[in-house]
Amino acid sequence: MFNPCNAVCGPNAKCGFNGTAMFCTCGWGWTGERCDRLLKEKYKGNMGYSTTVGATITLGGLLFRILKVCIIGITLSEQEDDPQDTHQRFRSYLMSAAGIIMTLFSNPTVFGIDQPTCRFYFIALHFCYIMAMCQWVWEGFNVNQVIRFVHANEWERDWYGNRPLGVRLAPRMIGTTFVVSSFLLITFQTGWYRLAAEWTCVGVVCQETVNIWFPIFFGVCVLAITGLGIYEWSFLIERRRPLLGYMIKFKIERELGHVIGRRIKKCRDNDFMALMGLVLLIIQWLSVIFSSDRRDDPMWGVITVVTAGIYSAFCAFQEIMTCPEDKPKFVELFQRFAPDFFAPTYNETTMWSIFEVRQMFKLPKEEREAAMEGYLTMNEQLYLHHRWNLRLNHFLGEELVSVEPDDKINEALQRVYLEEMRRIEDNNGTDEEKRSVQQAFTEYYDSIPYKVTPDAGELEGRLELVTLATEDPKFGIRLAKFFIVPEFHTFQPEVPAPGQPYERWRETLHERRFYQNLEKDIYLITRQAAHEQATFINSAILFSVYGNNVAR
Repeated sequence: MFNPCNAVCGPNAKCGFNGTAMFCTCGWGWTGERCDRLLKEKYKGNMGYSTTVGATITLGGLLFRILKVCIIGITLSEQEDDPQDTHQRFRSYLMSAAGIIMTLFSNPTVFGIDQPTCRFYFIALHFCYIMAMCQWVWEGFNVNQVIRFVHANEWERDWYGNRPLGVRLAPRMIGTTFVVSSFLLITFQTGWYRLAAEWTCVGVVCQETVNIWFPIFFGVCVLAITGLGIYEWSFLIERRRPLLGYMIKFKIERELGHVIGRRIKKCRDNDFMALMGLVLLIIQWLSVIFSSDRRDDPMWGVITVVTAGIYSAFCAFQEIMTCPEDKPKFVELFQRFAPDFFAPTYNETTMWSIFEVRQMFKLPKEEREAAMEGYLTMNEQLYLHHRWNLRLNHFLGEELVSVEPDDKINEALQRVYLEEMRRIEDNNGTDEEKRSVQQAFTEYYDSIPYKVTPDAGELEGRLELVTLATEDPKFGIRLAKFFIVPEFHTFQPEVPAPGQPYERWRETLHERRFYQNLEKDIYLITRQAAHEQATFINSAILFSVYGNNVAR
């Protein structure tokens, strides 16, 4: 029997009727109103948006790096490669390779690529994308380890010198490569040849290939959920366990120093950016697949180009914000030229305030360069005073030659001064730096009170676990344990409001010392009260258990 529906659609389609009109559903590889044209012929030689996307991915990061060099100049890192740098660099290589494949080989008809070669490029492209997603996940996991006080953002060893599996290079890189390769090959073993078609090497998304794509999409969803879970873990640790942050800051100030501390600080600033980069990369990966399969749809093409540009810009931003050499220069530019509302008031890396930066750059270039030679900012001097306070407290607690209290103070100050001069010589400091430190030490000497409190050499602010008790009407006495945090043992910068200079220099030093001593007194009182209550609690518990027997 003659069927007008089949006559309209032809042999390469299935005819359908929606109640008002007939429509044709084209079979595999066919297109057109009557499904009488091959997609291979339609897209023959068509570069489409894939070339633009590939060029954006490949050249986007390079163009942003060139722009960065034009703005702040060339910066050289003074540190060795750490896990965060390794993941960032490897991810950039993977995305460059993916961009080259997208530019040259997304359409096999452009260079006459046969199907086996097209399938190879298909596997290579998606391997680069999924491997780059894994690097974002590993980067977030590395941030989580730093926040959890596992290691100091370095390979092969933790804080205690051990070599656990989670801080080694081989399990992260080689193990991930093996897992991703096996996952792709096993997934594509059955029917995978249909994904790399004659008109695209990126992949075809249609009803016939959904069952093949499903394991791949599921694996990417697992990566997304893992990245989200790691970020939530890091977020909760920072909010609910602030003592870990205190311990890291304590260890930086006591043992590692400010330079190595920047390697840790850049990780702690990267928790949310690791998740955001993973999300943007997944969106870009999906848009690349759909736009390559629908080359004649400008909507998907524009979406893909925009997402590729946003991802490249975000990677450049993340690279700047996590680089100890680049970030302070950009913060300085914002301090100089941005309005007060947007300008950062304090540069944590260089310890320059917005007022000091703007005052210094008002000077002519030659005069400014001469003034900055050996110049110590206000917070650099306060940081030196903070360190000298700790060392003075340490030396006062040791066995000193002097007997009189005033002589002990002078002897301890001499040790502090000699120790600082040796540190400058070991670091090859200039004469200008030495004179600046000597002037700062003179001001520090004048800020010390004539008489030091008797507990100055005995007080060691540490994390102390104490126990307190509260009376609950329903459950009786309940015990609660918590830590006492001695905040006076970590440096707190002094940041004035924008446009307001530092005033009353000597009064400020005396005020800081007064409040530090006040915090020490509060710490001692709190510790003593907590220990006394803990003693009372133990006595009450013993009496409640054995009191009747004793009374009898």
